Amino acid sequence: MFDVQEICFDPWNSREMSVPMVEEGFPCIEVRQGFQTLSEPSKKLLELVASARLYHGGHPVLRWNASFLNAKWANDNLMFSKPDREKNSSRIDGISAAVNALHRTLVMESKTVTYTGLRSVG
Repeated sequence: MFDVQEICFDPWNSREMSVPMVEEGFPCIEVRQGFQTLSEPSKKLLELVASARLYHGGHPVLRWNASFLNAKWANDNLMFSKPDREKNSSRIDGISAAVNALHRTLVMESKTVTYTGLRSVG
């Protein structure tokens, strides 16, 4: 039904689920949830939304998730902050999954870029 290329997971507190998946041969990739990993794909998501290049088919859950987004900025870094789960039922899980997927896409794209005009020094 689906051609799963990778399964992203946050290594924090996820070993109970991720270790058996890795042992079963699923392509699991750690995606740490911090500015270093998520700033660039979060900015890319905002760019795609602003340029109307993000198609989500009007999915009601993703639209609901987006209504709870808050951005956390530090210097020039951006990350979406999740709502306090103990205080309300707001969720951004669909957006977080999209940012994780964008992170992996950007990583894979950077591996396929051919740099020209560079010369080694030495």
